[in-house]
Amino acid sequence: MNSYHQDSGLFFQQVSKGIEEKLDKSELVQIAFNLALGCERLLKGILYDINPLYVLTEPSFKNSMQIGYADRLLPESKGSGELLKTPIQDVITYKNSLLRAQLVSKTVANHKNILFAISEARDIIAHCNLKELDVEKINDIIQRDFFTMLDFFAQELAIKPHHYFGGHHDKLFKISISKQTDLSKRIELILERHIKKWEQHKVLDGYVKKQQLQTKSILNSSDRATCKCPVCKQDAIIYLEPIIENKSYVNLNGIIGYEIVKIRCLFCKLNEDDPRIMDNWKLNLSRLTKPCTNCKTYFHFDGHAFCEDCRPDDRGQIGLF
Repeated sequence: MNSYHQDSGLFFQQVSKGIEEKLDKSELVQIAFNLALGCERLLKGILYDINPLYVLTEPSFKNSMQIGYADRLLPESKGSGELLKTPIQDVITYKNSLLRAQLVSKTVANHKNILFAISEARDIIAHCNLKELDVEKINDIIQRDFFTMLDFFAQELAIKPHHYFGGHHDKLFKISISKQTDLSKRIELILERHIKKWEQHKVLDGYVKKQQLQTKSILNSSDRATCKCPVCKQDAIIYLEPIIENKSYVNLNGIIGYEIVKIRCLFCKLNEDDPRIMDNWKLNLSRLTKPCTNCKTYFHFDGHAFCEDCRPDDRGQIGLF
């Protein structure tokens, strides 16, 4: 890993540490500045990997030989007319780095407008009245886009995510998901996040057995059922809420159905109550099963605590259907 990539991690970890669900303007300003510093080093790191000369403002032989390969020069070469008397060590700007890096990096090309916006925010913070800063735009970039963009860079560059996120990976993942306005993108990130959790935990000794036992214990409670988790395909817990209607003709309240209010999976740590997402996963009563309170056999959930073989003879009681 070259020094630009190494240095980028210092700034990105500060960004990762600072990101929270709610940020005031002063926090945004500092985070945005660190983000820009990290991005500039990341872009230069990509170019440096290809050729160290590509980050220099003056990459000619006369200059670059003394900067990048001074150890190769012969002692008697000093003072040669083929070399500049005073080497120019200046490097290209953020935007120039971006224009070049987008030609060789798919992740840069796919995020160039975000990267340009980060550069613009940095320029305003450094040189202009902060009233000119588009707070809403930079807040979205920090909370919604930072994690997903850097995750793509980590994959492309074969850099461990911890280098960018430190110990804040899951926090950033969760915040990014909550800020997604595109439902399909939000679902994609939820699946990705919890698949990773499942892959990490399932190899732990005794983990799967422990979650199986805990899941069965919770399913013994009323208003709980199960279906296969849309992420890890293990048994997830469905939390139900009875729909109660007054039977005025008998002056009693009766259960006329159930509403699915949440899906929770102990195996991959999924915990979702967004109705749009549950609809997308086609969670409905016809898919649910539940262990019989008596014989523990699983049966298709229909509001009863007992399977058909174990139910009392009186099947006309209010609240069952």
